[in-house]
Amino acid sequence: MKKCHQNIWVPQNAYSLKLKSIKRTILHEIYSIKELILGFFLLFNFQIDSALTFSSGLLIQVSQAQKLKELKELRQQSF
Repeated sequence: MKKCHQNIWVPQNAYSLKLKSIKRTILHEIYSIKELILGFFLLFNFQIDSALTFSSGLLIQVSQAQKLKELKELRQQSF
């Protein structure tokens, strides 16, 4: 049943019901694909963030190691 503009309930034909069913199916597929794409994007973005964090952590460790090495060399030179 479909409600018309004059508050009268009229039966819908099978054709319009089938179109609504097809529309719902298509929208469901679009949203499913959209969620999949969003999931891949978030995973890819997370991996990039993790890689950047890891590489910046390595750079910090390398710079700290270089500073320690320089301090050791300065101590050895002072003795």
